[in-house]
Amino acid sequence: MVEAKHELVDTAALVGTYRASANPLAQARAILALRYSPEVLIATLRAAVAGGEVVLAMDLAVELYVMMAGQVVEMLPLLEMFEGDAFSAFEARLDRLACQEYPNKKQATALFLALGRFQSEQSVLDLRFDELFNGLVLRGMDSPADGPLVKSLHRLLRSLPEARREKLVLSYSMEEKSYTANWLAVETCPTQRVIAVCVAEVVSWDDHRFVDCEALHASVVHAFLAFGAAAVSLLMEALAGKGAKCAQREMLIRALGETRCPQAAPIFGKFLGDALVPARQAAVEALLALGEAALPQLEAALNSPKKGVRDFAVETLSARGEEILPALWPLLVGPVNQVASVATILGNVASTASVPYLTAAFAAEENPGRQAHLRAAIKACQFEEGTGNPDNEAVAKLDRTLDELVVTKPGPFEPTTSLRWIDGEPVPQDSVQALMSALRALGPAGPGGALASMAERLDAPCRHVLAEELVGEFGWEPWVIYAVGMLGSELLIDRLGSGLQELVHQVSAHRANHGVSALVQNGSLAAVRWLDHWARKAKSRMLKQDSCQALADLMKREGLSEAELGDRASATFGFSANGELAFDYAGRALTLVLDAQNNVLVRDENSVLAARLPTVRKDQDAEQARAAAERFKALKKAVGVATKQIVQRLEEAMIVDRRWPLARWQAFFLQNPLIYGLTRGLVFATHDDPTGANATLFFVTDEGLAVDERLDPLALEAPTIISIPHPISLSDAQRKTWAALHTEAEISQPFAQLERELVIDAAPVLEIMKGSKVAALAMARSLARMGYRAASQQEGSYTLEARRELSSEIEIVLSHSGYDIETRRISPDAMLEIFSLEPRWSSGTPDRPLPPGVYSETVRDLRVLLA
Repeated sequence: MVEAKHELVDTAALVGTYRASANPLAQARAILALRYSPEVLIATLRAAVAGGEVVLAMDLAVELYVMMAGQVVEMLPLLEMFEGDAFSAFEARLDRLACQEYPNKKQATALFLALGRFQSEQSVLDLRFDELFNGLVLRGMDSPADGPLVKSLHRLLRSLPEARREKLVLSYSMEEKSYTANWLAVETCPTQRVIAVCVAEVVSWDDHRFVDCEALHASVVHAFLAFGAAAVSLLMEALAGKGAKCAQREMLIRALGETRCPQAAPIFGKFLGDALVPARQAAVEALLALGEAALPQLEAALNSPKKGVRDFAVETLSARGEEILPALWPLLVGPVNQVASVATILGNVASTASVPYLTAAFAAEENPGRQAHLRAAIKACQFEEGTGNPDNEAVAKLDRTLDELVVTKPGPFEPTTSLRWIDGEPVPQDSVQALMSALRALGPAGPGGALASMAERLDAPCRHVLAEELVGEFGWEPWVIYAVGMLGSELLIDRLGSGLQELVHQVSAHRANHGVSALVQNGSLAAVRWLDHWARKAKSRMLKQDSCQALADLMKREGLSEAELGDRASATFGFSANGELAFDYAGRALTLVLDAQNNVLVRDENSVLAARLPTVRKDQDAEQARAAAERFKALKKAVGVATKQIVQRLEEAMIVDRRWPLARWQAFFLQNPLIYGLTRGLVFATHDDPTGANATLFFVTDEGLAVDERLDPLALEAPTIISIPHPISLSDAQRKTWAALHTEAEISQPFAQLERELVIDAAPVLEIMKGSKVAALAMARSLARMGYRAASQQEGSYTLEARRELSSEIEIVLSHSGYDIETRRISPDAMLEIFSLEPRWSSGTPDRPLPPGVYSETVRDLRVLLA
């Protein structure tokens, strides 16, 4: 139909009508006739521009913009056609647009952006243009840094003269008599004036500037990366002055570090002792990136009076491995702190090549303290011999080696438990002191060979108790975190993993990063489970990123998908496949039992089940009973938290229609004690292929048998594929039949599967509910409760979007009119408009549609939000 109308359009006649008429209505009719075909409209627009008829061209551009539904990205290349002598009439047309209550402000913004191609320092529209340009910049903050809108914006800006560009990327405040930066655009104009404004602005920011403001943070990082070497002198000047104490000095240090400027090494060196942990970490990373150029600063730091500075230098140089050793050997002669630090590094990077230098330094040394450090380093370098075999002779050799270690200032802490080797022999006191000193030196690089060998040979219960004592005595210090990762029980690893978000709030995100590293080093089921949890659910951006990266590394190493890794990492807490765990209650042999809901019950010697531990008898040790009660309490809490996580994962697996090959389904659902009890309450479906429809429905009996609705046994054989079917894939009869079976057998489901609210055709419901308004404060709280996370933040902590991740591939995205994620700032009367709530693939568009259950869940979420 459009093509037919296209043939009837007399373009020349319509343009003639436009030119001849002063009547706006006649002009509008002529323009509307051209709108039958965008090709005709574009061709006419080009002809008008070429002929210098700017007013006609502008009217055509506006109509074309309307046809394109206000898409700035598609419109920008067309607006670039206006050049040269057309400026005056073009400006007049824009002035008329700006002074009207224009129906679409985005149109006016795009037209003003085109005005940027013309030089007019005296333009009366400059202030209005700047205002609308900033509006486009703010919309760009909601777009990816490499997205089409931002790229088009940058391309237009780079086509302007430098003076015009500089004016656009800086905003002048009449009240404060100062400039601020349009951070999304400054990278297109890396002049010294622009960079100076950017640096000064960062120096002036307080420590709350980037709280939950990912978009602004990303734009600042991109800007300084684009400035590159041009920013070096200004960054160095700032960090040598007021910037050294500003709240955001970490950002300045990182920006300077990205330039890889060797002359900046002294600047980084002075921040190694900074009170701000992120600033210290940024300085260390910057020095590491400088390589050889940073050696003088790191070597000087080895003799710093501040222990923290020395520790950072030791950790940084140790991380470089054996390549650093030749530079360190000459430093074995010098002040006490320097010699001790160098000896520590040589012990961490144990190499027989260092032994002659250490031995020579030891022979010439008279200071007992330095002798002790040198002797310890010598033994660490020689310790690799014979440490790989767990036989008694190797243990004896280990004892003989450790007995010779002399450690200065062993510290006030002495373990209350008597440490034993795995053969039952007590650990000598000197070895205990050596162990404690080695633990205090732990860091992201992991344990050295000597410490790893000691940990392997310690009796497991002793290791676990020692780790508990360290946490009780020192809290979650970085070295304690790594000690827990090496020595801790599954319960303590669970405690570490569950507390990472709290560490972010109470200490810092960098302290939580140590926790992530310790969990990776530990590699147990509990460790991977918490990495998986925080990768999906962390509120802190850094914790989420660190956990995602750790999981990605683990998945690559193990060759598993994220979901498969999560299945493998489901905790057991020592319970057997039938849900039982032997428990020593101060000499009494009790058994802990999991019921169908994973409540932890206690079975005594007479097979009597109870929900709590029995009363302590007179013949029991009161202190041992108290400790056992604490372990029982911690275990119940950990099992409860793990069960909630498992139930959530199973429910999300049902929503996204996840499917398991038979062998993996059996390993996950039937062999894990925490999942087996929950399995009894679910209805499963078999499939003939990975994308096929439900073939047979079944549930699992107490005996682990698969039976259908007639209670007939079902033979499951490869290559059967199994899922937890969403009720939307079941017929009404199937839902009623299985619900009746569960009721008759008194089986409770871990989550609503059969009795779930359904929406068969979700699209009309989602469309109708667009534009609904709700109380902003109630909405913000509901989103947090339902697992949605604020995203796409604008300036400050304002957000226009929230997302709920159902899996690594699927998410539900809510777009709304915006609120402050600092809920205390939201007015009780503030209302929020819902623009859209829709499910989508997290990245890309696979060749398959979203599962029907996802749409039903989206409507379910929307109804909860509106309620």
